[in-house]
Amino acid sequence: MYSWHDKAMLYEQCPWKQARKKNQPYEFMWNKTWDKNHREHYYYNWPIYFP
Repeated sequence: MYSWHDKAMLYEQCPWKQARKKNQPYEFMWNKTWDKNHREHYYYNWPIYFP
C-alpha cells in the first residue's frame, strides 16, 4: 500500500526524468509548495511520519 508521500515522489519522478532526457533543469514542486521551514521540520519529524 502506498502512502501520500510515495505517490508524491512518483508524481515528481516522471516530469523530472523527461527534463533530464532533454537536458533541461527541473524545479521540484516540493521546493515550490513547501517553504524551507516546513521542509526542515518534516525531515526532523521523519520518525513520526514513517515509524
